[in-house]
Amino acid sequence: MSALAAVQRALACREPLAYDPAMFGLGMGELVIILVIVLLIFGAGRLPEVMGSLGKGIQSFKKGVKEPPEIDVTPDNPPTTPGKPDA
Repeated sequence: MSALAAVQRALACREPLAYDPAMFGLGMGELVIILVIVLLIFGAGRLPEVMGSLGKGIQSFKKGVKEPPEIDVTPDNPPTTPGKPDA
């Protein structure tokens, strides 16, 4: 028996999932209800604005996760010059 046949047999024996894992377990009816609620809360006119700001927020979050943190090397108290009294 080839490896491909063994993989196909193992996949065929699995029980089908009760939900589509790509949609986080939400069916089409639940998604429609959520869309209607969002439309009622924000209105059709503001929906593109809200989704745009949500997309920008997700992009900035991903950018912040990928970039290394900036290190601030500025001292809190600047060093005093010898011979000058502190104010």
